Amino acid sequence: MPHSAADIQVWFINYLSQLTQIDPQAIDIRESFENYGLGSVEALTLSGDLENWLGVELSPMLLYSYPTIEALAQYLSLQSESLKADPQLQWRSNDLEQVLTNIEQMPEEEAVKALRAED
Repeated sequence: MPHSAADIQVWFINYLSQLTQIDPQAIDIRESFENYGLGSVEALTLSGDLENWLGVELSPMLLYSYPTIEALAQYLSLQSESLKADPQLQWRSNDLEQVLTNIEQMPEEEAVKALRAED
């Protein structure tokens, strides 16, 4: 289900408010995540919690590429619309993990052959 930029902004405001103990009314959606004290550990945790809420795989680097609530919410809402239009675009890391697990279990020659296949 796609999420609007406004829905995503509300999620971020509530999340940051709980994390930082800042009143939700005091959180500025145009302020950098860094200015709210989010370091790399908090950014990774936030990214994981956001993935769970949205139901899609996200790059942990998104908070650095889109450093404000406003920018990231806008980006994510556009991505959400794309996924709604074409669900095949949704990619999950567990799919990749399964492929890698399968390759790791193959004999080396077979794994190399599978990785070089052009189908």
